[in-house]
Amino acid sequence: MSEYHFLAGTGRLSQRTIRAVERVVREHCAYVVTMREPTGQWRYWLNCPNQGSGGRIASRCYAALRAAGLLTEDDLLPTIKAR
Repeated sequence: MSEYHFLAGTGRLSQRTIRAVERVVREHCAYVVTMREPTGQWRYWLNCPNQGSGGRIASRCYAALRAAGLLTEDDLLPTIKAR
């Protein structure tokens, strides 16, 4: 099964932020992925199963994260707020 990736960003998320985001998106069958590139730059994104409903899950996650105050207000490129 493939995965649907969304809400990608750069920068290192604290464990506190990751836990807060995980609590919100877990309800929608999504989870947080973080990685450090060989260049030392940190990246993150959210994943969910790609069963043809990835876009709907992403929309629900965006709405839930925004309601929880975990997204920036820039709708052009929303990113997770550091905590």
